[in-house]
Amino acid sequence: MTELITALGEKITERWLAVILLPGLLYATVAAWAISAGRRHALDPAHVTAEFDAAWHALDGHGPAALVLATAGLLGAAVAASTLAAVLGEQLVHRAWTARGPRWWARRRQAAARAAWKRQDRHPADPYLPQHATPIGDTFRLIGVRADVQYGLSVPHAWSRIWLLAGPDTRAVVTTAHQRYHADATLAAWGLLYLPLAVVWWPAAVVSAIGLVVGCLRAVTAAATLAAVIEAAVDVHQHDLAEALGVPLPAGRLTRPEGNQINDILNKRA
Repeated sequence: MTELITALGEKITERWLAVILLPGLLYATVAAWAISAGRRHALDPAHVTAEFDAAWHALDGHGPAALVLATAGLLGAAVAASTLAAVLGEQLVHRAWTARGPRWWARRRQAAARAAWKRQDRHPADPYLPQHATPIGDTFRLIGVRADVQYGLSVPHAWSRIWLLAGPDTRAVVTTAHQRYHADATLAAWGLLYLPLAVVWWPAAVVSAIGLVVGCLRAVTAAATLAAVIEAAVDVHQHDLAEALGVPLPAGRLTRPEGNQINDILNKRA
């Protein structure tokens, strides 16, 4: 047990360093560089080095207490920046990716989808047409659409129960996929955080653009993976859900009548 706790502690420490401290320290360093360099010395490392040396000597002149306080302030700023990036990734970036968006944009995406399907001689139903501002939003929306078409099941109501019924292997796969998606959303959020630094240091705009573009591109793949494993969990555990709720399956699997019955149970017939 002691070895297990030690191993878990090491993993938590490694994750804390990789996910929270190091990105925050990088941001704090770039911010200090931006403030020291400004627009006139944006790419002048000699000027920034001189500024850093002057600041270091000034702190050193005030004794060890000043150095300790400065180090604590730097670490605190790094953790605060990383926390803010994580919150922005979840509350701003993810919501922007999954927002409905203006109707004219949805109609434009729908027209493009119809044209692509026509070239492939496909004729999906209207619920499969894009309705969100980004492909990521539609990727998550289609989980519920396909489950409703196949089983008559409401995934938003059923998911928490399926999660309880799923085994540790399924939970681990879903958790890993979600962590990857959240990491990409956080990367895009870092891009947003670097943007204000461009006011005093123009290279920050380049860093911001790279973070946003890479985060968005990676998130498309991560969202598809997360949606696929969630949908797979629904497919694999739909029989377990019906059994747990006492709903018989005459066809041996979930069909629309049983799906509607499960929805009524989960909604408490509301």
